[in-house]
Amino acid sequence: MYEKNLLNRADFTPKFENGFTAFIEWVKSQHAYMDSEKIRCPCRKYKNEVFKTPDEDEQTPPAPADKGTNTHCGADEVHAAEQPLWNGCTQSQLGVIVELVDIKANSYISQRIYNRISQWTEHILPCDHTLPLDYYNTKKLINYLGLPMEKIDACRNDCMLYWKDDIDLDYDKFCGEARYQPTRERNPNRKKIPYAILRYLPLTPRLQRLYASQATAEQMT
Repeated sequence: MYEKNLLNRADFTPKFENGFTAFIEWVKSQHAYMDSEKIRCPCRKYKNEVFKTPDEDEQTPPAPADKGTNTHCGADEVHAAEQPLWNGCTQSQLGVIVELVDIKANSYISQRIYNRISQWTEHILPCDHTLPLDYYNTKKLINYLGLPMEKIDACRNDCMLYWKDDIDLDYDKFCGEARYQPTRERNPNRKKIPYAILRYLPLTPRLQRLYASQATAEQMT
């Protein structure tokens, strides 16, 4: 994991390099989940579904963090997200951000309010915490870990979802309410704004990640 005061640097700290090497060595010891000499690649492209040689994985270092962000970009994110939110915390970074996204969706909290709350928490959290401080980087981290979130337009009265066969409807087929908010502009290319949005967290990629790890796979049986 990056040191917090080095987030804007493009190179890797010795602590990160040592941690990355230790992680690869640990993965290589999990023979039940290997294919001969190959290990599962944890990157966001292969999502633990493709086997590669350890040397090939080690020669593909993580991308550097974006300037000005609070998230950590690289292969260590997959492992780091399962670590405590800060040293001694009983909750993992991944568990906390998934819970926060769920609260935001169910409580109809705007992105602006979510950002204000997240940024305020920095004043009360330990300095070594790994909580993203805005909604953009929270979503970015979830997607990077192979845990995508889908947005589905919904009826403002909770009658239906505009999904599958109903994805092209403009009005609720039960109550007749409009799907989109009215606009004064007559530009046909302007993006339509729905009254309500459901944020869906697909279950399949989450189960795949749990079963791909020996530590969590044993707890799933």
